Amino acid sequence: MNNCKQYMFVIVIFLILALFASCTAPKQIGYNIMGLSDSLKTSLPHLKSPQAVIQPDDIMEIKFTGLNPQTVLDFNSKGNSYTSLGAGPSYLVDPNGYVEFYKLGKIKAEGLTKDQLKDKLTAETEKYLKDGTVTVRFTNFRFTIVGEVKSPGSLTIPNEKISIIEAIAMAGDMNITAKRNNVKVIRDSSGFREIGIVNFNQKTLFTSPYYYLHRNDIVIVERDNRGQTTQLLSTLSSIIGIVTSIITLFFIIKK
Repeated sequence: MNNCKQYMFVIVIFLILALFASCTAPKQIGYNIMGLSDSLKTSLPHLKSPQAVIQPDDIMEIKFTGLNPQTVLDFNSKGNSYTSLGAGPSYLVDPNGYVEFYKLGKIKAEGLTKDQLKDKLTAETEKYLKDGTVTVRFTNFRFTIVGEVKSPGSLTIPNEKISIIEAIAMAGDMNITAKRNNVKVIRDSSGFREIGIVNFNQKTLFTSPYYYLHRNDIVIVERDNRGQTTQLLSTLSSIIGIVTSIITLFFIIKK
């Protein structure tokens, strides 16, 4: 009788461990993109990288260089800079789209690309800087991912370009309950908002205009109840398999 109780105790312990393991099982699944060939190399149409346009509240890192050191130092230290933690001082684009610089005053930046602003500043500083050059880059590429991902939230990166695949990977990947064929991207460009759909199950993912995220994009990964059902069935199947194995082992030991 004592042996039987010991056997039952062992079984209960195994069941508890099995339930715990099933509850903590990874919730990510692999990608199965339809439409891609099995060849070693698949060519896809050219996809142009997004050309970011400067908007109010953007933070730009702008650095002036030239052959006259004191003037260069003045331009890099006396402007209305936002901060100076990186390679050059950073400037906040004001609500009206202007940036204020040393000697140049307020320069309209809204609506320009970083290359256009670079050319504009290079021309404006020509009479002050000898062989002067200007470098411009965005420092506040921020996007938000919410819904069925491991770590939803807002992220800021130092890069100026990121794909939606990289962005979701930074959020810990999609859960098994994610609706992969209907990932939404909310985009706000100069006050005009739009919602795009990205299908992670089709090769059109790689040619979608939402493949590359824009600054301040919001990615919404919705729940797919079918995925939740699949996860439940998988968990139950694992538990049944473990219980069956334990019962079989119990009868073998008892004999």
